[in-house]
Amino acid sequence: MPLFHPRRDSRAVHFEWLGTTLIGRTPIGRVTIQVLALNDPDARALREALIEADLFSPESPCSASWSTMVMSIMIDLTGKSALVTGASRGIGAEVARTLHRAGALVLLNHPDEPTKDDAEAIALDLNQSRPGSASTLLADVADPEAVWAMMAEAKVRCGGLDILVNNAGILRDRSVAKMSLEEWDAVIGVNLSGVFHACKFGLEVLRDGGAIVNMGSLSASAGFHGQANYAAAKAGVHALTRVLSKECARRSIRVNAVAPGVIDTPLMAGVAESVRLGMVEAIPLRRFGKAEEVADAVLFLCSDLASYINGHVLEVNGGWRG
Repeated sequence: MPLFHPRRDSRAVHFEWLGTTLIGRTPIGRVTIQVLALNDPDARALREALIEADLFSPESPCSASWSTMVMSIMIDLTGKSALVTGASRGIGAEVARTLHRAGALVLLNHPDEPTKDDAEAIALDLNQSRPGSASTLLADVADPEAVWAMMAEAKVRCGGLDILVNNAGILRDRSVAKMSLEEWDAVIGVNLSGVFHACKFGLEVLRDGGAIVNMGSLSASAGFHGQANYAAAKAGVHALTRVLSKECARRSIRVNAVAPGVIDTPLMAGVAESVRLGMVEAIPLRRFGKAEEVADAVLFLCSDLASYINGHVLEVNGGWRG
């Protein structure tokens, strides 16, 4: 049975889909139902749900006719397996939730024991709605042996992967003069080498026709102060994405990247209010992005709607060009 959030305005006569919203029209008004989860819409089940909600009466003269018009385009990842690195919090966690809502079986990677509880809590929550559809994998993506073992385990659990989202990343911001060699190596190790490791070993278990989405950044082109390591790593991710898109094309594996701007995640909590205001002023949409908006872009690139998009870096930044 589909899940709905009904809002009662009037009795309905004719129903039609508008995006993910079902509109029921009558001579005196309309009723709007927001669809939260819907696979293969069934008019009879929907009719019964409306009757239960007292939004549709089969005896009412106003509801003598019943018809539906499917107008939405839905992304259905049912039967596909996805691995998301750095999925214990922030954007990665939201990407995992979004792919799961679209029907995918999701593997949530986390880097160490301190992040284990967060990852397992998300998997537990996802399994409440669909038992056995989410699990966690421990691996520091900067460690090639750990990534190889993670991919081998993914093959054991799922038989292979259809989607790989390389989201894991860290920050060690400091000016070049003050940046230690360890801080440089740590960020390059996770944010760039980690993507290389996951793609290299992931391609051994990724099925033909699959999709890879790498997490880039506005920082790659904007050159923010104090982010030499981060910007260099993300610029490398953009370049690696374009190279891989050509190398993987013979297997019909598409490789793209999403480059977020300033996204309102827990990481932003430590940024001074004056700095936040300055950032907002630089964004034409005058607000920070949401993790869900980045996740939606990832979902699109993983779907058949993006079947002819390859080697592209999709900016999700509210129009900010740095």
